[in-house]
Amino acid sequence: MRAAASWLTIVFSITALVAGFVNGSATVAPAQELAQTKPDMRSPAARPFERTLHGAHSLADADDNERSLDDRDAVVASTPDRSGSIDDDATLSLVLVDAGRSVMLESGFIELGVPLTVAVDPSGDAAKDVADLANGHGKSVFVELDAPTGPDSRAAFSAFVARVVKQEPYAAGIALRYVDGSDALEMGRLTAGVLRTTPYRVLDEPADDPALLRALERAGITAEARDVTIDSRDEPGYVRFMLRQAVWLSRSRGKTIVVMHPYPQTLAAVRELIAHSDRDGVRFAAL
Repeated sequence: MRAAASWLTIVFSITALVAGFVNGSATVAPAQELAQTKPDMRSPAARPFERTLHGAHSLADADDNERSLDDRDAVVASTPDRSGSIDDDATLSLVLVDAGRSVMLESGFIELGVPLTVAVDPSGDAAKDVADLANGHGKSVFVELDAPTGPDSRAAFSAFVARVVKQEPYAAGIALRYVDGSDALEMGRLTAGVLRTTPYRVLDEPADDPALLRALERAGITAEARDVTIDSRDEPGYVRFMLRQAVWLSRSRGKTIVVMHPYPQTLAAVRELIAHSDRDGVRFAAL
């Protein structure tokens, strides 16, 4: 009897201990889990540097719908595909626009050992010096013109061409710029009428409306338009990216006209492209 009672005492003790552990764990465990659970303080993953040819140019822009609609860079023109055979190589025609402000900076572009067209803004403080320097290095010189509008537009255009003939007799053409909303067909007719008896070619710098090119071509004026602007934004990574896009575009459609500005980061990116051009199958051609 005494042994049986001892066994019962042991059994009841164990049962009580187990019950207490179970009940305790049921009430304490959530508190332990809460204490052991740390808030997620990890930094968000870094967003990759990503640009696109059309629309938003960064993931941040893409997240901000309003900004991506209102702040798009017009970097790729809606020019028609060029004719000709296309191979694995890329052919780029480089055009330096808005030149004529700094001989020191722009001489770096002019001294690049590849074909280059220099479009000089005649209002620039160093316009004449830059144009002469470019011509002396065998570069093609165009003179920029904000196409005049209004009843006296033809006379103003003719006077501008006369000044170019006198001041830059070596100029190869006119880099035509026009204000948004201009009638491209009318602008083409005006340009053709003034340039019909000159040897000048035309670069449609904005390339906003193919109708301008068609009007010039019908008048027998040699005209081309830019395909890509590589430095609408000034981050060095962006400029290098847009150069790569120009190379890709050229491989898919033929010769590509690349517009750039006299910025230090642009010069650095173009030098880098030229340094690896043989390896990457990139060729450079005159406009």
